Amino acid sequence: MKKRWGMRVVMLSAVFMTGAVLNGCMSSVIQDVAMDLYGDRVQGDPSDRTGADEDDDADPADNLEDGQMNSPEDGADGEGPAGEDPGGAGEGAAGGDTSKEESYGRYIKEELEPKYGKGDNTSFSYGYEEISYTDTDYWFASPMTARLEDGIVATCQRDLDKDGFDELLLLYIEGSKGSGNGRNSLGLKVYSEKNGAVVEMGGFRIEDCFSGYNREEQMIGLKDLGDKRLIYVEQGRGIYTWADGEYPNIRLYQYDGSSLKEIYNVSAEGSDGTWWQDWGRDLHAFGFTLPSGSRWGDIGLNGEPGFEVLAYGEGVTNEPQSGQYTDLQRWMLDNGRIEGGIYGPGSDIVKRLNQGMTSYTGGGYAGSSNGYSRAEDYILPQSSTRYLTRQDLAGLTKDQLRLARNEIYARHGRKFQTQEIQDYFNSKSWYTGTIEPKDFREEYLNVYEKENLKLIQSLED
Repeated sequence: MKKRWGMRVVMLSAVFMTGAVLNGCMSSVIQDVAMDLYGDRVQGDPSDRTGADEDDDADPADNLEDGQMNSPEDGADGEGPAGEDPGGAGEGAAGGDTSKEESYGRYIKEELEPKYGKGDNTSFSYGYEEISYTDTDYWFASPMTARLEDGIVATCQRDLDKDGFDELLLLYIEGSKGSGNGRNSLGLKVYSEKNGAVVEMGGFRIEDCFSGYNREEQMIGLKDLGDKRLIYVEQGRGIYTWADGEYPNIRLYQYDGSSLKEIYNVSAEGSDGTWWQDWGRDLHAFGFTLPSGSRWGDIGLNGEPGFEVLAYGEGVTNEPQSGQYTDLQRWMLDNGRIEGGIYGPGSDIVKRLNQGMTSYTGGGYAGSSNGYSRAEDYILPQSSTRYLTRQDLAGLTKDQLRLARNEIYARHGRKFQTQEIQDYFNSKSWYTGTIEPKDFREEYLNVYEKENLKLIQSLED
């Protein structure tokens, strides 16, 4: 199975290298390979869906809404590891391998911290400078580069190749303050324990972070696809004091147990925002849900299930209200400041992103009119991002457990036949019903959701 998987990754990489993708457009050849790699017809036309789901004697909606989970494991306890914490550098490898935890801990202290430093970039600001056009008397206010410090943003452990053992992830900044070259980069590296030693398995960098843009967002996250996991990277930048342009970039990486490989890259420049249509089509082929009706921002995954933010960076200009100043350039030069920060999985802002919604959404939270969905809009905000325990469910009534179970399906855009349940989710700012009950498939759920469904049902019964 490992050999077959490696051949598929090589095949996909080879097709990309031969130029099958131009400006973010995925050819039918690439789509076929991607669909084969991540599950055929993950997002295909419902009329094309075949398999065991169509052979079920009972309508999935009937079982779901009457307190039964439509799966072969009906009646199983399904409780995840008690007290499991999916984040943090101190968590052990799956299966309780404390030797790997200790090995990674020593490596962080002895190797990574001395090499990458401990610079704090959770709060920074920078202003504007006057730049003259060549051979003219005209000038414009240009944002200066943020002087970021070298340092580790965070370390954490995740099982990237789903082999039952965690890899060590390093999120770090190489800053212009230390180098003096006027350039900042946000990087990720993957390490694994091989024969008792911690070995670097690959990585990447997001170049030119916070280097002269009025508005900028960076994000690194993980997308869970059943037995596979992708590293998802977004970079969104915009400048408007002297130009009208957006510069989004999206990349996908996969760790196959031997190395980290880039398998997708799309970017655009200018004010034409139609690029995301091709991007959305391509990510559908890789297994992303991207429910229809999403509110698209500059970058973002509105309502993407099985998604975890690992690092988030933002920089925002204190822009004056439109029309308030006749000379915007002068105002920016005299008053303009860009405030921002870069945050890891232990920070409050990333915790809120992962708790109050199912994905990052480019500069805020998904759903409501002011740009975010509050955690209190959910009965169980973390049911899609970690294993719940019986203690998490203590105190919930049977009716609340029923709604909490269906909340997992509602996150994926599933509709409901029971009107009171449909009405309940219609009242939620984050909910967009797009999938008919007969068309919903269990493969849309990630590993956390499947186990949490079984746990909730066991308490209902």
